[in-house]
Amino acid sequence: MARKLELVGVVAERTGLSKAGVARVLDEALAEIRRTVNGGQTVALRGFGTFRLSDRSYVVVLRVE
Repeated sequence: MARKLELVGVVAERTGLSKAGVARVLDEALAEIRRTVNGGQTVALRGFGTFRLSDRSYVVVLRVE
């Protein structure tokens, strides 16, 4: 699994952009996806995936040590 730092490095290398610039764009893109989804809308990126809020039941976990 690629981490954000690895992804930023690969994109910077392939595009010739700075790592800092790529990181800023990635951060803002992810923040906009969060804002949109939290606003009740769905974000669909064709060929990648769809982001939407969904209701999930809560799970109670008992941790015994």
